[in-house]
Amino acid sequence: MLQLQSVGKMKFLSPKEEKALLQSLENKMSGKYLAKYRLLVLLMLDAGYRVSEACSMKLYQILPAKKIINIKSLKKRGKNVYREVPMTQRLLDALADYWIYVKSRDPESYLFPSTVSPIGHAGRKVVWRVIKNLSGNPHPHILRHTFCTKLAQKGNDAFTIKELAGHDKTATTEIYIHASKNAKQTAISSIDENGWWAKMYRRLNPRRRVDIMP
Repeated sequence: MLQLQSVGKMKFLSPKEEKALLQSLENKMSGKYLAKYRLLVLLMLDAGYRVSEACSMKLYQILPAKKIINIKSLKKRGKNVYREVPMTQRLLDALADYWIYVKSRDPESYLFPSTVSPIGHAGRKVVWRVIKNLSGNPHPHILRHTFCTKLAQKGNDAFTIKELAGHDKTATTEIYIHASKNAKQTAISSIDENGWWAKMYRRLNPRRRVDIMP
């Protein structure tokens, strides 16, 4: 089981755990199933898809020449609301690997069709089970949390993350604008003008201690 990072009740994958999850796919699958589930996982990790949005994705939503995907929000029932998200290179590569298994070229066809599902496309519960078997963790929404957390940790502003994730309110996005103690220390160190030589000099030539508190 992957050891998840967490802030409050929100859980997400560290870069090491993310790599382990993708490696688990390589170890346990091959051929079409590897291509399919690697793409599904990366749609959530690198584009912030909700699992239901990924499962019901249609071909017309993909613009590979522009490296863009249009995600239809299923949170806004009865409305055709899309959010445009650029594709990472590894997501584009995963799409290319899976594309050879896509039989239909009809723009209205599902990217992940199913002949056994009554809804005509891959079911989210099936994807849940696959991800649980790979990671030991029950819910694929962890991958979407990871997407948003990575954007926040790289210093992207809340509005941009909101637009990419398809949140209704910026308040929802702000839960990702957090920093661990290590990140805070790194941030302060980045503006600390005392370099290695200065630290070494102080160690060899300690200043007389001044007690600030009375």
